[in-house]
Amino acid sequence: MINNPIPFCQNLAKKSSDLILKRFNDTHKIMNKSTNDGLDIVTETDFEIEQSLKNLIKKKYPDHGFWGEENGGEFSEYTWVVDPLDGTNNFGIGLAIAGTSIALLRNGEPIIGIITYPFSNTYFIGIKGFGVYKNNSNKKYNPPKFIDQKRIAITVGNPTAASPNDHRVWLKKKLLLEQNYNRVMDLWCPVAGYYLLFTGALSNFISYKNEFYDLVAGYVIGKELELKLIDLNGDPYSYKKDDYQSFIMTRYTSQEKLENLLELLR
Repeated sequence: MINNPIPFCQNLAKKSSDLILKRFNDTHKIMNKSTNDGLDIVTETDFEIEQSLKNLIKKKYPDHGFWGEENGGEFSEYTWVVDPLDGTNNFGIGLAIAGTSIALLRNGEPIIGIITYPFSNTYFIGIKGFGVYKNNSNKKYNPPKFIDQKRIAITVGNPTAASPNDHRVWLKKKLLLEQNYNRVMDLWCPVAGYYLLFTGALSNFISYKNEFYDLVAGYVIGKELELKLIDLNGDPYSYKKDDYQSFIMTRYTSQEKLENLLELLR
């Protein structure tokens, strides 16, 4: 583990948050990253944040690898994995549901996770074996007491959204969720789902076939908060650097409630 990582992680979180808020009201040049009818887009702010974070990381840790969603990169013993603007589709149309996801992997194992949600001036830092820290506090963060209000956030990977057959399958599952829960939020932003779960607003966060870089930072934080992670078969979930991944991160402790939720997703 690198020595005393919290101040540096706080700097990364503040830098990305400041840029998102600074650029939010700009007129954005929206570019397609692929040919899937505008589902997978990028703005100049994605590139700006990614390069700014890379510069900070390489200055502090020149021997560390860096991999960003927009420009890729290289992996080494220590590698920083960055989604600079999670929720680009929201950000690009002026919807304030976006943030940044930053993780540090050691030999492929996630050891630090940072998620930012700048529109509520909030970020979380999780350090494997050392707990979770919110904003500039050096005290471990404990989430609010859980009250199940049957609210769920979901996020779906771009390939599923772009495939008519896969999307049809997912919509059937989503309809079942909406018939059994008070609110199902399809946010197009994993960071926002993590934020709501960690602050106690949700009972469950569901990832359905999402890209690894969207998930890894929140995975570290959820593990440190001792939230339960299971795959859609109900088995324990462990992070893998594979596209595409599905899991449930839950505050449920009742096996019956989990079984009921899993049944809707099968």
